[in-house]
Amino acid sequence: TDSYSKKTAGVLENEPRYDYSGGDATLLLEPERQNLLAHSESFKSSFWENYNTVTLTANAAISPEGVTNATSIDGGNDYPIVRSNEVTLDTSTEYVFSFYAKNVDATQVRYRVYDEDLNTDIVSPTNYLSQINTTEWKRIEVPFTTHSTSTNYRVYTSSSNMGGEILLWGAQVEKGSYATSYIPTYGSAATREGEGDSLSSFTCTLDKPLSKKYTIFLDLQVDNLERPTTNFDDIFVARAADGNNYAFRLEGYYAPTPDPDTYSLRAFMYESGQSGAFLSTDHTNGIQLGVRNKIAIVFDEEVGVKVFHNGALEKEKLEAASFYDVKFLEGGAQPRSKTLLHGVQAYDVALSDAECVSLTTI
Repeated sequence: TDSYSKKTAGVLENEPRYDYSGGDATLLLEPERQNLLAHSESFKSSFWENYNTVTLTANAAISPEGVTNATSIDGGNDYPIVRSNEVTLDTSTEYVFSFYAKNVDATQVRYRVYDEDLNTDIVSPTNYLSQINTTEWKRIEVPFTTHSTSTNYRVYTSSSNMGGEILLWGAQVEKGSYATSYIPTYGSAATREGEGDSLSSFTCTLDKPLSKKYTIFLDLQVDNLERPTTNFDDIFVARAADGNNYAFRLEGYYAPTPDPDTYSLRAFMYESGQSGAFLSTDHTNGIQLGVRNKIAIVFDEEVGVKVFHNGALEKEKLEAASFYDVKFLEGGAQPRSKTLLHGVQAYDVALSDAECVSLTTI
C-alpha cells in the first residue's frame, strides 16, 4: 500500500504487487519468499556490523511505511562499512539483495556482496549514489548468483567513502531472480506465503471493472487433470460484474475419445449477450499440461480478440464485438486440478502485439 513499491514504467512482468503504468493498478500475485536477513530495519542491532568512521542513528527519519523508523548512516572518508552478519545461502543459486535508501548529503555510497568462504566479492563495491536523491525513497535491488561451493555471504549497504549521510530501511535477501515486496524481520528470517499458489482458492475483485479494451495475463502451470465428473474443469475464469457471465475462461478438458486418458487445456472468449464462445483455442494447441504457460488475451471492442501464448500470437478473431466488463478474476474451484499460479495481471488497456510477445515470452 505504500507509494514506493508501486512500479511506474513499462510492462514489468517480474515486478511484485502492482504496475501503475496504465494509470490504474495491475494486479500481480507473488510467490512464497523468505527474507533471510535476521534484522531488516534495525541497523544498530548486533546483526549489522559497522567499522571505521560511521555513525548510525536509529529512528532518525520517516521510512517508506510512514513511520519514524529509518536509520541514519553518517560516514566520512575513512571507508565506512555497514555490513550484515554471515548469511547462509544455497550454492549456484539466484538471490536478490535489496534495501530502501534516501540521500541526505553523501557524495558516494557503495553496496557490495561478499563470499566469506572464498574471501572474494561476488558483487564488487558499486556506487549507487546516482540511484538515490534527497526527496524520495528508492529501493536498490542487487541480483547475484552464489558460487558453486560457497554457502556463507555478507551484504553491505556501505563499503566506501561516503562524505556525508544517507538514510536506510527495509533490507532483504531472498532466493529468486527478482525482488518481491518487502518482508520485515525482527530477529530471525521471515517467510511470506505464496499468494494464489493453488487456484482452487483464488478470487480477486477488481476495484474498477475492465471495459471495452483490456488485457488479461496468466502465468501458470497445470501439472495434472484428474478425470472430472463432466468433460471439463474451469482452471481460471474472468467474470462479468454480475458474477455469472464469463468474459474468458481457461478450461481443462477430458477427452473420452479416442484416448480415455487424454487431457488438454483450451481458452474461451465470450461476446456480451451471446450464448456461444466468440473465440476458442483448439484443444490440440500449444497450451500444454506439465509445462509453464504464459498467456495474454487482448480484448478490443473495435478490433476483436487476440491470444498470445509463450511469446507468439496463438489465435485471433479480428471482428468488432461487445465484450463483457470484467469485475472478478477467479481460480477454478475444482480440486482435481494441480495448478501452480505464478502470476496474474489485468490491464485496462489493449496491449500492443509487441508488448504481449514480450510479456508472454518464457
